[in-house]
Amino acid sequence: MQLTQVDLSELVGVDMETICRFERGKHLPSLMTLKLLATHLGSSVGALLGEDEVGETKSLAQLTPALALLSEEDRDYALQAMHGLCIHQGKRTR
Repeated sequence: MQLTQVDLSELVGVDMETICRFERGKHLPSLMTLKLLATHLGSSVGALLGEDEVGETKSLAQLTPALALLSEEDRDYALQAMHGLCIHQGKRTR
């Protein structure tokens, strides 16, 4: 799904001109806004800041927007289930 600047500004809670300023590097978002931007863009804060995502795979980055749709309780459950599955699969492949 492609987001317009208007779509992104509504999702993040800032006006479109602020999104334009972020893109041009004329204004820096707060940490909370940066996290929201990363979530809605299916990215990470590190990637938005131009840092290498050491150890983070494309598959994991793709899960971020889906996890953001869940309640905190459901997100914790999903992460625990995925962790358990990874541990189980890791032991099977050794």
